Amino acid sequence: MTQTIAVALHPGTQETGHFGQSYGFRIYRDRQFLEQRSASPFCGRSPGASPIEQVLDAVRDCAVVVVAAIGPCGREALEEAGIAVRIFVGGADEAAASAAGQESSRD
Repeated sequence: MTQTIAVALHPGTQETGHFGQSYGFRIYRDRQFLEQRSASPFCGRSPGASPIEQVLDAVRDCAVVVVAAIGPCGREALEEAGIAVRIFVGGADEAAASAAGQESSRD
């Protein structure tokens, strides 16, 4: 099954990061890197400064978002959008491969 996976990046690295603090996402399809998308962190900001909707727009076409950590606000927003959340600490490529393996084992 073909699926698109977003991996939240820790600022300045290619490691998985906290969903609400991420400045970008690496996007994968069938374990292959497609592109990197920018996002503005929303965690810890004043209301309206950087709404979660902008971050959701960056990953809306994804079936799974892989993060190192996520708060209840981010998790709820992703789940309401029909996007699964996976926790993985490590490199983005490994995170995408792990998530793809978890999803294919459910088919």
